[in-house]
Amino acid sequence: MEYSRIIYQPGKVTRIILNRPRYLNGISHPMYRELEDAFDRAGADKNCGCVVLSGEGRCFSAGHDHQSPESEPVIAKGGTKEELVKEYGSEDALEAVWWQEHYYFTQELKAKWRYLPKPTIAMVHGYCHLGAYATAACMDLIFASEDALFLTAPMGVYDAGPWWFGVRKYKELIFEGRYIPAREAMACGFVNRVFANREILEKETLAYAERVVDNYSEDSLPLAKRYINYAQDLQGVPMATRAGLELYKLQQRMKTDTGLVVLTGGKAKSGAQRAMDNLKAMWAAEKASQAAALKAAGENK
Repeated sequence: MEYSRIIYQPGKVTRIILNRPRYLNGISHPMYRELEDAFDRAGADKNCGCVVLSGEGRCFSAGHDHQSPESEPVIAKGGTKEELVKEYGSEDALEAVWWQEHYYFTQELKAKWRYLPKPTIAMVHGYCHLGAYATAACMDLIFASEDALFLTAPMGVYDAGPWWFGVRKYKELIFEGRYIPAREAMACGFVNRVFANREILEKETLAYAERVVDNYSEDSLPLAKRYINYAQDLQGVPMATRAGLELYKLQQRMKTDTGLVVLTGGKAKSGAQRAMDNLKAMWAAEKASQAAALKAAGENK
């Protein structure tokens, strides 16, 4: 397969780079197809000992592509619009069927990537939204820069938030609906390491990947990875991700708020803007609490 939406760099450390910077690396259906082929290729490559997934441009990824021309069902499914509308009965029916297929397709892809026999690392900078968050989550490790911001949703494709963050912390995040800064994500165990900027992130991630390759053995490392994944499976991760998908589809059919756009004070506000506002509110509360503590300490001297 020829790649036009990703960059594939084979080697002992194989790099897969999301390459739609114009759309903040939004993951369209055709891009998912390219990613599927690239991960399959890396998994079968005897010379590959580790896979690093990253994003070109301003951020890792803005998540599932819902708005660019590539998100049109007629492009993803193939055929003319007239033929597809006739086949499915209406434009709404065509779109509904396509999204249902998209949900299951991306769900199965992420499950497959989690079991890739090679170690995988998500190298995240900037925004890591929703579908991109779920893509990063199914990698073995996540290394991030200080500016990385993660955004999840209460229900979605391949999310096991209670396992990634812990039950109470995940409830806090979901109830408030805010961005998760890299340092906080690391404190929760979702992110492994955080670096000062993108340049250091790339340098140190690739250096770590080289050490993984040096330690790689077909007789041991894949089995160790499988053992750890099975331990999570016994805790219910596959059932949780499946349930999240089914609940998300039900929510869509009920036409309730998906987290992408909400009404705030009578005005529409994007989920991203709401998430940023809520993050700023948390920071303001922390700053006020610190100021109060310093004042109290001064008065008690």
